[in-house]
Amino acid sequence: MLVQGIGVFSGYTSAPATADAFDGDFFKTGDTGSINDGFLTLNGRVKDDILTSGGKSISPYTWENEVTRNPLVAHAVVVGEGRNYLTALIVPNEEELASSTLSNNEVYASIEKSVRDANALVARNEQVKKFAVARANLSDPTLVTPTQKLKRAIFTQRWAREIEQLYV
Repeated sequence: MLVQGIGVFSGYTSAPATADAFDGDFFKTGDTGSINDGFLTLNGRVKDDILTSGGKSISPYTWENEVTRNPLVAHAVVVGEGRNYLTALIVPNEEELASSTLSNNEVYASIEKSVRDANALVARNEQVKKFAVARANLSDPTLVTPTQKLKRAIFTQRWAREIEQLYV
């Protein structure tokens, strides 16, 4: 998204940083979005887009947001940079699990249904082919931001072995 107007700052103190942040008079927000019927919908951050081995740029937010509608899921992280298909790591909501009477099989089936539902909302090349459940300490400040957003790069580094197994 590019924005312009009186509420947009004129630049950084560093000329190179300002040149990188602007396209002419327009500020590059780093967000992706679309306009439908005159309404702007934010779709995610450019830095989180995934470039597959086929050269397709995919925003993971629609899929991730759908999966996290399940109260048993705290976070969903789509992975696939440089790969020929997408996979995901699903972080369960430990509080919900603790108060749930569901068996492990029922929890897995619920998450699996959420994955299928999310896949139904996106194009074929944006669908997740495999997923793994990754339990994480969400009070760890190296793993989540103060607003409880998962730090994607750190999370995928910590679970790199599990991700590799999804591509075997």
